[in-house]
Amino acid sequence: MELLSFRALHDNDPMTRKHSVYLLGQVGDPRSIDTCIHAMRDQEKAVRAQASKALAEIGEPALERLLPLLNDPDWKIRYRGAEALGMMKDKRAVSPLIGLLSDEKDHVRYMAVKSLCGIGDMAAWEPIIACQQDENPFVRRMAHRAISTLGKESHAPCDN
Repeated sequence: MELLSFRALHDNDPMTRKHSVYLLGQVGDPRSIDTCIHAMRDQEKAVRAQASKALAEIGEPALERLLPLLNDPDWKIRYRGAEALGMMKDKRAVSPLIGLLSDEKDHVRYMAVKSLCGIGDMAAWEPIIACQQDENPFVRRMAHRAISTLGKESHAPCDN
């Protein structure tokens, strides 16, 4: 695991970093949470996305480490933190994700709506309805999709 962690953060090849993070997520060892969180700051989007998925794979042990990321000054970290929490589907993330619905960055608002939809907690219903008035058309579209999905008995995923 030490070699994977080193490669995930320091290898010159972005594909090697991405695949190392992927493998850390597959192992699911909570000791790799720090590495995955650091990988969320990688210069390559694909590595950041994989770090988010890896943290979701690790699951509940990563939850407490992800929540503070929702207040990070870097919008990409807030976005990826919201993404990971949505993939985890842990209802403890609902309130912090609702807080992101008013984030200054539209990408973050979009991911907050998508993640809340994925979690499927009706506590997010009213805040998501308000997002139908968002200035960004992608946020509005995701809010509409979330409302349609949450309103159905059978919960379908909120994908792009």
